[in-house]
Amino acid sequence: MWPLLVWVVLCPALPAAADEAPPVFIAEPVPQLAPEIVGREGGWHRDEDGNVVIIRQDGSRHVLRDPCALDDQDELEKEIDDARMPWGDRTHQVISRALCQPTQWVDSFFTAPGDTFSDTPGTFLSIVLEQRLRDDGEPDTDAGFSGQIALPGLEDRARVFLRSRRDDRGDRFSSAAQASSEEEDETGFQAGLRAVLRGTDNMEIDADVGIRSRVRPFVQLRYRHRWPLGDTWSWRIGETVSWQYPEGLESRSQIEFDRPFGEDSAFRVSSLAVWSEENFEDELGWFLRQRVSVSTRLSDRSAVNTRLQAEAFTRPRTQVDNYLLATRYRRNVGRPWLYIELEPFVLWPRESDFDTLSGIWLRLETRWG
Repeated sequence: MWPLLVWVVLCPALPAAADEAPPVFIAEPVPQLAPEIVGREGGWHRDEDGNVVIIRQDGSRHVLRDPCALDDQDELEKEIDDARMPWGDRTHQVISRALCQPTQWVDSFFTAPGDTFSDTPGTFLSIVLEQRLRDDGEPDTDAGFSGQIALPGLEDRARVFLRSRRDDRGDRFSSAAQASSEEEDETGFQAGLRAVLRGTDNMEIDADVGIRSRVRPFVQLRYRHRWPLGDTWSWRIGETVSWQYPEGLESRSQIEFDRPFGEDSAFRVSSLAVWSEENFEDELGWFLRQRVSVSTRLSDRSAVNTRLQAEAFTRPRTQVDNYLLATRYRRNVGRPWLYIELEPFVLWPRESDFDTLSGIWLRLETRWG
């Protein structure tokens, strides 16, 4: 694993623009692009102000403005009452506004007039439905959600979060996830408060405090920093220290090397080491993961990520437990708040003598707020 990381860092640089930053893996349109650049696929596009413009069947159009940014409730209700607005868009606007209204009211109530930000509050709710199909006949259906409430007057400093489990999408194959799968239903839900202790363009320190299922407390401190490495490479470190009852302490150390190539692709090498009291009590030792991935933006509404990874525990001896090759395709469909994902994978687990196990993950995600 580790020789692969050293080889990648020392290998000759791939051709790319000197100051080009790694593209963000995102499947939704970029509001800064002019409307003639953003395609009309799916019957909608964004105008110069970032509003969603829906094209009706008769050739006319209506504009879906950000419901969280509208201060005039009567103006929003007038838009929603428009009989020509499709019922799906009307429902989405109503639910999104319902998510933002309590946030705006609480912030205006506890913050002095004139101290609030004019930007849209970072309040959202994401719901994901998953279906896994494997050639060994072990299907798996799951549903998860994650949400955030960011008060406009404090959105750069604190936010409330809730989620049905850790954001482990893309890591559901890992040995660490398998080792704790029996407790996932009991410990998955989390809710708490995140405070940004310090943040710059390249660095952030934040702290979480909250509860999990069965009212189990947890605290977490996270540090992330990114530096340039030459003209085209960059590297990033992350350290997360957490305590949760009854498992105890856990430390997650990660280092990543990124490099863009071309105009729409990025190459990444990632190394992860996890130490936890729980793993050592179970005589598993450290959990180690080495990953190489390539992300490519296909269009303003679709992207693909391919990764190859190996995982291991250090006890009773250090040896690879899983090899994985997976390709994740993500696309925005129909509306800017609806996404689909297809992720075919091939897994070689040690527990089955590295026999090939293949399958596919299917996901549907909606975003509100």
